Amino acid sequence: PILHGLIFDLDGTLTLPPPPWFFPSLRAASGAPPGVDILHYISTLPPSAQSAANAHLEAIERRAMSSMQPQPGLPSLLAWCEVNNIRTGVVTRNFDEPVSHLVTTHLTSRDPETGRERRHEFMPVLTRGFREVKPSPGPLLECMRVWGTGCGNVLMVGDSKDDVEAARRAGVGCVVVRNEGNGEVAEMEGVVGVVERLEEL
Repeated sequence: PILHGLIFDLDGTLTLPPPPWFFPSLRAASGAPPGVDILHYISTLPPSAQSAANAHLEAIERRAMSSMQPQPGLPSLLAWCEVNNIRTGVVTRNFDEPVSHLVTTHLTSRDPETGRERRHEFMPVLTRGFREVKPSPGPLLECMRVWGTGCGNVLMVGDSKDDVEAARRAGVGCVVVRNEGNGEVAEMEGVVGVVERLEEL
């Protein structure tokens, strides 16, 4: 099969894993009990409580943006994608600002000859504002719909169980970016490769 597109997760995939306080802070701010999906829990709250919980999550995500670092190998992988006409999309359970921050802060450069600003454009970018979130396959299927391609020509690149499960349910292979805390993810059904650095793709 010919590769037409790569669908990326954000935290721990396009970026280095977030700080240790990040995910516990999200759970505490949401009020979700242990073992219950945070976004699903928020969706069950009354509208006013949903708005308050989402505002708390966004404040935590903005705080984490200050220490955001791109995953090693990201610029070279994206340059390869551009040269080879490989589409790139983002599917994340974050809101949209962290994706924009990554692009403007770490994936923007100035052409030395023309002086024009160049930045990588992910399309589409599907955040938790989309009608479905991982581990639902819906966002991945939407990427394929936008690109006009099938599951055999796309790969998901992620680091979590939700990434692998969403890819499996969408019929898409998943490449796992290994880190210190996700060894069991690499063993899941549907994983077609494991990398330490993104340019290994």
